[in-house]
Amino acid sequence: TIEATGFDAGSNGSSNDNQESWLKHNNRYVFVIIICLFVFGLLLWYVIRSVRGMRTRLQNENNNHALMMQQVNGRSDHHRVIPESVPIPMDGY
Repeated sequence: TIEATGFDAGSNGSSNDNQESWLKHNNRYVFVIIICLFVFGLLLWYVIRSVRGMRTRLQNENNNHALMMQQVNGRSDHHRVIPESVPIPMDGY
């Protein structure tokens, strides 16, 4: 029996259906959200690790290039001019 106000007079404010917690009602959603957050965190960790590795490799490569340039500039014959044109033999072909 429901009164004209829209409330059930026989229940005294409590419903007859089984009262379950929010987690029991939405456990699938919570599980999916937790799995998605875990996958996102794993992906973020992988990207950050890759970027750090690339920056370290780039720094090592730059240091190696700088060392090579210092070795080339430190040689005594660095004043020698290398011709840009290739000499062509004049054999009379």
